[in-house]
Amino acid sequence: MSDKLFKEACMMREKNIMNFVRGLNKEFARRRKAAEQTVGNKIDQTTSTPSSVNSTSTVLIPFGAKLPPLSRLYEPEVVRVWDFLHSFSDVFSSSDSQTLLPSLDSIQDAFDCLKANECDQSKRSNATQLFKGIAIDLCKVISPR
Repeated sequence: MSDKLFKEACMMREKNIMNFVRGLNKEFARRRKAAEQTVGNKIDQTTSTPSSVNSTSTVLIPFGAKLPPLSRLYEPEVVRVWDFLHSFSDVFSSSDSQTLLPSLDSIQDAFDCLKANECDQSKRSNATQLFKGIAIDLCKVISPR
């Protein structure tokens, strides 16, 4: 009789753990979706020009020119790569590379350098090395040991 109760208790524990894992996965997905929507909305707001500004208005004449943004504009792909790397930073820091994760600015600089084809050879080489390092770290994490 005690064996049956023990097996039943183990099954119920396993069932509760699986329900907990499912709920945790749903919560992580919900939070990631909310973060992506927030960042996407912020990127859309910063890249679109406000249509309510009237350039012929005489109010605030010294400020007729558009003020520079308070922060740097980032490509959405760069923000997604940076967010992914830093969301799972514990996985990448435990890999064999033992390197620091790149900053958002360094990824954006490398992206701009490779996209524009107007930077010198050393900057281009550094940008290539950065993206190659990110790709290698991603492959190390997903490959079986």
